[in-house]
Amino acid sequence: MGLALVLAGGGSFAYWAYDKVSGAGSYRLLPPAEFQGLSRSGNEQHEQVLKDALAKQWEQNRDTRGKFTPMAAVYGTAPRQFTVWGGSGRIAGSAEGPDQGLDAAARGGVLLGTRRTMDPGPLGGTLKCAPVEVQTRTVGICAWSDSSTVVMVLDASGPDGGDLEATAERIRAYRSLTEIAE
Repeated sequence: MGLALVLAGGGSFAYWAYDKVSGAGSYRLLPPAEFQGLSRSGNEQHEQVLKDALAKQWEQNRDTRGKFTPMAAVYGTAPRQFTVWGGSGRIAGSAEGPDQGLDAAARGGVLLGTRRTMDPGPLGGTLKCAPVEVQTRTVGICAWSDSSTVVMVLDASGPDGGDLEATAERIRAYRSLTEIAE
Protein backbone atom coordinates (compact mmCIF):
# COMPACT_ATOMS: atom_id res chain seq x y z
CA MET A 1 0.00 0.00 0.00
CA GLY A 2 1.43 3.35 -0.98
CA LEU A 3 1.59 6.65 0.84
CA ALA A 4 -0.96 8.09 -1.59
CA LEU A 5 -3.58 5.59 -0.42
CA VAL A 6 -2.92 6.42 3.21
CA LEU A 7 -3.21 10.13 2.48
CA ALA A 8 -6.38 9.57 0.43
CA GLY A 9 -8.07 8.98 3.77
CA GLY A 10 -7.48 12.72 4.35
CA GLY A 11 -10.78 13.59 2.67
CA SER A 12 -12.72 11.27 4.97
CA PHE A 13 -10.77 12.62 7.93
CA ALA A 14 -11.54 16.17 6.82
CA TYR A 15 -15.26 15.46 6.88
CA TRP A 16 -14.98 14.00 10.37
CA ALA A 17 -12.87 16.94 11.58
CA TYR A 18 -15.31 19.53 10.28
CA ASP A 19 -18.20 17.60 11.74
CA LYS A 20 -16.61 18.14 15.17
CA VAL A 21 -15.93 21.89 14.96
CA SER A 22 -18.01 24.55 16.70
CA GLY A 23 -16.39 27.96 17.21
CA ALA A 24 -12.82 29.01 17.93
CA GLY A 25 -10.48 27.07 20.22
CA SER A 26 -7.77 28.26 22.58
CA TYR A 27 -4.84 26.81 20.56
CA ARG A 28 -3.75 27.10 16.97
CA LEU A 29 -1.33 24.96 15.01
CA LEU A 30 1.84 26.56 13.69
CA PRO A 31 4.04 23.91 12.06
CA PRO A 32 7.78 24.55 12.35
CA ALA A 33 10.05 24.70 9.29
CA GLU A 34 12.00 21.71 10.60
CA PHE A 35 11.21 18.81 12.89
CA GLN A 36 13.81 16.46 14.34
CA GLY A 37 16.25 17.14 11.51
CA LEU A 38 13.63 16.83 8.74
CA SER A 39 12.86 19.91 6.62
CA ARG A 40 9.47 20.84 5.14
CA SER A 41 11.09 21.83 1.86
CA GLY A 42 10.20 19.89 -1.27
CA ASN A 43 6.82 18.62 -0.08
CA GLU A 44 4.59 21.62 -0.73
CA GLN A 45 2.46 19.70 -3.26
CA HIS A 46 1.53 17.00 -0.72
CA GLU A 47 0.79 19.63 1.91
CA GLN A 48 -1.44 21.54 -0.49
CA VAL A 49 -3.41 18.41 -1.47
CA LEU A 50 -4.16 17.74 2.20
CA LYS A 51 -5.06 21.37 2.96
CA ASP A 52 -7.26 21.55 -0.16
CA ALA A 53 -9.19 18.45 0.97
CA LEU A 54 -9.73 20.04 4.39
CA ALA A 55 -10.73 23.39 2.84
CA LYS A 56 -13.18 21.69 0.46
CA GLN A 57 -14.90 19.94 3.35
CA TRP A 58 -15.05 23.26 5.22
CA GLU A 59 -16.64 25.02 2.26
CA GLN A 60 -19.27 22.28 1.96
CA ASN A 61 -20.16 22.57 5.65
CA ARG A 62 -19.53 26.25 6.37
CA ASP A 63 -23.16 27.17 7.06
CA THR A 64 -23.38 24.78 10.00
CA ARG A 65 -19.81 24.69 11.29
CA GLY A 66 -17.72 27.08 13.32
CA LYS A 67 -14.27 28.44 12.55
CA PHE A 68 -11.67 25.81 11.63
CA THR A 69 -8.16 26.46 10.35
CA PRO A 70 -6.72 23.59 8.30
CA MET A 71 -3.03 22.70 8.51
CA ALA A 72 -0.78 20.21 6.75
CA ALA A 73 2.97 19.67 6.91
CA VAL A 74 5.20 17.04 5.32
CA TYR A 75 8.71 16.70 6.74
CA GLY A 76 11.50 14.85 4.95
CA THR A 77 11.46 12.90 1.72
CA ALA A 78 10.40 9.34 0.97
CA PRO A 79 10.97 6.93 2.48
CA ARG A 80 11.74 8.97 5.65
CA GLN A 81 8.75 11.28 6.20
CA PHE A 82 6.64 12.69 9.02
CA THR A 83 3.28 13.77 7.57
CA VAL A 84 0.76 15.81 9.59
CA TRP A 85 -2.73 17.03 8.60
CA GLY A 86 -5.68 18.42 10.54
CA GLY A 87 -6.51 21.75 12.03
CA SER A 88 -7.57 23.89 14.92
CA GLY A 89 -10.82 25.38 16.16
CA ARG A 90 -13.13 24.38 19.00
CA ILE A 91 -13.36 20.60 18.85
CA ALA A 92 -16.40 18.86 20.32
CA GLY A 93 -16.17 15.18 21.17
CA SER A 94 -12.40 15.22 21.45
CA ALA A 95 -12.20 11.95 23.43
CA GLU A 96 -13.61 9.88 20.56
CA GLY A 97 -11.83 11.96 17.92
CA PRO A 98 -8.76 9.76 17.40
CA ASP A 99 -10.86 6.63 16.87
CA GLN A 100 -13.00 8.46 14.36
CA GLY A 101 -9.90 9.77 12.57
CA LEU A 102 -8.41 6.27 12.35
CA ASP A 103 -11.80 4.93 11.21
CA ALA A 104 -11.75 7.55 8.43
CA ALA A 105 -8.31 6.33 7.33
CA ALA A 106 -9.58 2.74 7.32
CA ARG A 107 -12.58 3.75 5.18
CA GLY A 108 -10.05 5.28 2.77
CA GLY A 109 -8.51 1.82 2.27
CA VAL A 110 -5.81 1.80 4.94
CA LEU A 111 -5.38 -1.60 6.61
CA LEU A 112 -4.64 -0.74 10.23
CA GLY A 113 -3.10 -3.01 12.82
CA THR A 114 -4.26 -3.07 16.44
CA ARG A 115 -4.96 0.40 17.85
CA ARG A 116 -3.41 1.51 21.09
CA THR A 117 -4.25 4.40 23.38
CA MET A 118 -1.04 6.32 23.98
CA ASP A 119 0.01 8.96 26.49
CA PRO A 120 -0.91 12.33 24.89
CA GLY A 121 1.66 14.18 27.00
CA PRO A 122 1.31 17.45 28.91
CA LEU A 123 -1.07 19.03 26.38
CA GLY A 124 -3.69 16.41 27.19
CA GLY A 125 -6.47 15.23 24.98
CA THR A 126 -6.52 11.77 23.44
CA LEU A 127 -3.86 10.07 21.31
CA LYS A 128 -4.36 6.74 19.54
CA CYS A 129 -1.97 4.95 17.20
CA ALA A 130 -1.90 1.86 15.01
CA PRO A 131 0.72 0.23 12.80
CA VAL A 132 0.13 0.34 9.04
CA GLU A 133 2.00 -1.11 6.05
CA VAL A 134 3.24 1.59 3.64
CA GLN A 135 5.39 0.63 0.68
CA THR A 136 6.47 -2.73 2.24
CA ARG A 137 7.37 -1.04 5.51
CA THR A 138 5.49 -0.88 8.82
CA VAL A 139 5.01 2.68 10.11
CA GLY A 140 2.79 4.36 12.68
CA ILE A 141 -0.42 6.24 11.97
CA CYS A 142 -1.87 8.24 14.84
CA ALA A 143 -4.60 10.72 15.62
CA TRP A 144 -4.75 13.22 18.44
CA SER A 145 -7.61 15.42 19.49
CA ASP A 146 -8.22 17.89 22.26
CA SER A 147 -10.60 20.82 22.67
CA SER A 148 -8.66 22.94 20.14
CA THR A 149 -6.92 20.62 17.67
CA VAL A 150 -7.62 17.49 15.67
CA VAL A 151 -4.67 16.00 13.79
CA MET A 152 -3.60 12.85 11.96
CA VAL A 153 0.07 11.84 11.71
CA LEU A 154 1.69 9.29 9.42
CA ASP A 155 5.14 8.65 10.89
CA ALA A 156 7.66 7.03 8.57
CA SER A 157 10.49 9.19 9.92
CA GLY A 158 12.30 6.81 12.22
CA PRO A 159 14.21 3.59 11.82
CA ASP A 160 11.90 1.95 14.35
CA GLY A 161 9.09 1.05 11.92
CA GLY A 162 5.88 0.29 13.74
CA ASP A 163 7.23 1.07 17.23
CA LEU A 164 4.19 3.00 18.45
CA GLU A 165 5.91 4.18 21.65
CA ALA A 166 8.61 5.88 19.53
CA THR A 167 5.94 7.36 17.24
CA ALA A 168 3.96 8.67 20.24
CA GLU A 169 7.14 10.25 21.62
CA ARG A 170 7.74 12.06 18.30
CA ILE A 171 4.11 13.23 18.26
CA ARG A 172 4.37 14.62 21.80
CA ALA A 173 7.54 16.48 20.75
CA TYR A 174 5.79 17.79 17.63
CA ARG A 175 2.74 18.96 19.60
CA SER A 176 4.94 20.87 22.04
CA LEU A 177 6.43 22.79 19.10
CA THR A 178 3.22 23.21 17.10
CA GLU A 179 0.29 23.92 19.45
CA ILE A 180 0.44 27.64 20.23
CA ALA A 181 -1.87 29.34 22.73
CA GLU A 182 -4.02 32.06 21.15
